[in-house]
Amino acid sequence: FLTHELGETAAPVEAALASASRILPLVTTAYHVSASNNRYWPEMYTAMPIVDENRPHPYRDTPIPRRAGTVSPLDPELFSRVEAFADQLVNGERSATYSPLRVAQWLEDLAESAAAHLADAEGQTSDKSSPAFRRLAVDVAIQSALGRFFAQKLRAALADALYKRTGDEGRLREALDAYRAARAAYADAAEHGRAYRDDITYGMEPWLRGHWSDRLAAIDGDLADMEAEWRRATSEATPVAQQASGRPHTPLVELDNLPPEANHSHLPPVSFQRGRPVSIELKLRPLDPSIWPISASLRYRHVNQAELYQTVQMEHDGDRYSAAIPGEYTDSTYPLQYFFELRDAQGRAWLYPG
Repeated sequence: FLTHELGETAAPVEAALASASRILPLVTTAYHVSASNNRYWPEMYTAMPIVDENRPHPYRDTPIPRRAGTVSPLDPELFSRVEAFADQLVNGERSATYSPLRVAQWLEDLAESAAAHLADAEGQTSDKSSPAFRRLAVDVAIQSALGRFFAQKLRAALADALYKRTGDEGRLREALDAYRAARAAYADAAEHGRAYRDDITYGMEPWLRGHWSDRLAAIDGDLADMEAEWRRATSEATPVAQQASGRPHTPLVELDNLPPEANHSHLPPVSFQRGRPVSIELKLRPLDPSIWPISASLRYRHVNQAELYQTVQMEHDGDRYSAAIPGEYTDSTYPLQYFFELRDAQGRAWLYPG
């Protein structure tokens, strides 16, 4: 179809779509401000405030206080909420779930990849004004801008949460820088969205209609709250606090420890019999011996989203780990799903296969 529509530019167009089309599904999985499709429209996002939860927004089913840091992921087994990750950083405890920083980096990488492939397509096409190419180019550009927006908003929310926990003005400075970058990205989406009509109507409520440019006022209000917080913090800081705030700290983007390199080997069972235990085995060998020993947990549940995961600690003999899902649990009409949660001697935790 792309070849028929766009000829020789089909390859870079397909590559642009491959990245752009992953952005919003990642957002809705990792940052889910509302489970209601009549309130959460991530394609034309109405701002959830970072600073003041009393600012108006339509999201009534998100955790209290209702602000960006407390927003739950749609899959909390895989992703950390912003404030939970901030608590981990302050307390020196790390979860195996993917952090907001990891999600932000993935979003940024997807956005940059989509934009680069689109630029490649624009360089190859003989007619950038054709309807087929314009439709593609506008939507990829908007999705790329949204990826950059959500990446920077997650960083801003995390830096603000860390400031509130530590009083480190450097974190608040990082929050401001990230939020201003997020605002610029959303303005970029609005500019590309000028190809659309001024009032795109998805529903009756104001958050389900309008244009990207309409959303900038709420972002500006929240950003103004953060700027006021910055002025208050810097004006009220004592000389000791000012001296402390000038000390170097680990940059925000470096706070997400990547899992260590290791050779994982696992062969899933082809099937199981109801009412009988299922043996699960994992072979794990780290490339760096200094991170040994590594502990492993088996996380399993029925393929039923209403249920919580069960956890069993895996026994190991050298680099071979084993555990069993008990027969009373397999005696069910549901299939089974599982994954591994691993932790090394340095306290780093990660998921496999992830």
